[in-house]
Amino acid sequence: HSRTSYFLANSKAVELDLQNEGADLDKIQCIYNAINVKDVETKLKKYNKSDVRKKYNLSDNSLVLIKVANLISYKGHVDLLNVLATIGDDLPNDWCLLCAGRDDGLLPRLKAIAEENQISHHIRWLGEVDDIFELLAASDIGLLCSHEEGFPNVILEYMSVGLPVIASNAGGIPEIITHDESGKIFTVHNLHQLASFVIELCNDRDQRIELGHAGKEQVASIFTEEKCVREYLQMYERLLEEKASK
Repeated sequence: HSRTSYFLANSKAVELDLQNEGADLDKIQCIYNAINVKDVETKLKKYNKSDVRKKYNLSDNSLVLIKVANLISYKGHVDLLNVLATIGDDLPNDWCLLCAGRDDGLLPRLKAIAEENQISHHIRWLGEVDDIFELLAASDIGLLCSHEEGFPNVILEYMSVGLPVIASNAGGIPEIITHDESGKIFTVHNLHQLASFVIELCNDRDQRIELGHAGKEQVASIFTEEKCVREYLQMYERLLEEKASK
């Protein structure tokens, strides 16, 4: 860090980490990642929800949860499986969890946990996916149970399609979601909280719709490509001016 002239952080949480590591605050700038909601809407027009569900052997009446995260221990898949195993009686009978992401060696353990808890028939392990928006078009609730994060783009993707989101308070996630307004945020490792929020949203369609709409509006107004590009341009212009003045 002592040899670095300038730092870029994509969340205030990362900015704080850099400060704690000894980076000079004056050398740090936070520029949030962005998503183009209009582009997302165009992508979604390619997919019919019912057709996508048929492709993955899901009924139109299924309650579909989705978690997009590589199968790495700190992404919290074990936590989620343990929660789903304990709240089955409180969920609709026809629920399904779609898990998309690269396997970094955790899949055999996750499958064993699901099998042991007799929920494996509710879960689809999809591996790496080329177009995540196809799956989002078929889903009802977006999940991210990470123990640590910087600024997860998948939260922006969930919210951009109008999915209600349940996520941990890891890293910059609370900078994206406003709890009880545009999603639900639980404390990392607090499985009781996670279980409560999953049960609540799985059984409250009106709240899912309300949170989804609010989340989409929040992303469309705050995490825009225009704002992101403008802040990068301003940063580069400032750096060029500083270099020219030396």
